[in-house]
Amino acid sequence: MKAVIIGAGRIGCGLAGERLHASGYELTFVTRTASVAANLNRFHCYHVVLTDKDARRKVTVPVACALASADTERITQAIADADVIVTAVCAQNLGAVAPWIAAGLSRRRAPANVLAFENMDNAGPHLRRLVRQSLLVPRDINNHGFSGAVISRMVTRRTGDPEGDAPLTFLGDSVEDFVVHGPALRAPLPAIGGMIAVDDYYPHVLRKLYTFSAGHATAAYLGWLKGYHYIHSAIRDAEIRIAVLTAMSEGQRGLAARHPKHAVLALE
Repeated sequence: MKAVIIGAGRIGCGLAGERLHASGYELTFVTRTASVAANLNRFHCYHVVLTDKDARRKVTVPVACALASADTERITQAIADADVIVTAVCAQNLGAVAPWIAAGLSRRRAPANVLAFENMDNAGPHLRRLVRQSLLVPRDINNHGFSGAVISRMVTRRTGDPEGDAPLTFLGDSVEDFVVHGPALRAPLPAIGGMIAVDDYYPHVLRKLYTFSAGHATAAYLGWLKGYHYIHSAIRDAEIRIAVLTAMSEGQRGLAARHPKHAVLALE
């Protein structure tokens, strides 16, 4: 199985690439940063360090090929040959990569699925529209699946010099799950460890926004006011911790009122 990941940053490498590799996919990356492409091609791998409160493990992720954004013909063919295509480029850059996806999909006979690991609530439909606008025969877009991905893994940073003498390393937490919109995809769905296909996608977007994101934002805002430099330091402050848990609990109650089936347990 082959996967193309457009975007070789923290989420592209630290989450999408790691999960796809663990699921048996051969990885081709597309990046606008020539030095990153050169590093991935030089070492044919990178590292992901996954941590939680009890353990730390290092995963080496093999890379079949990395393509710089100027290499449009090879990008197009890689997408045409892929079993799954992932974007992790930030929402504002989807318009720039949509023509590559359109060109690659136009060469395919079999359906493909495109997963947008972007921080927006309608990433799948938005990317589909952008790709449709780039297709010579827009109806062909109906053959392919497009979904956003609601992620929970935090990939905090990349270490290493792309021009240095060692592979790049990405540091993140060990959460593996991510949610996609099952009805928006085409059978057979990609077999990716941690992928959860749901029928009702938007409540999962709201749950992330009003619990996961709200907790991090509250810790960051209050931590800054009290002079902390890092969230892990701020959350140890009892006053900030109570405020964070209260904000997350409020978000959970709001979600439960609007979408009862997606209620989550109140925080201790």
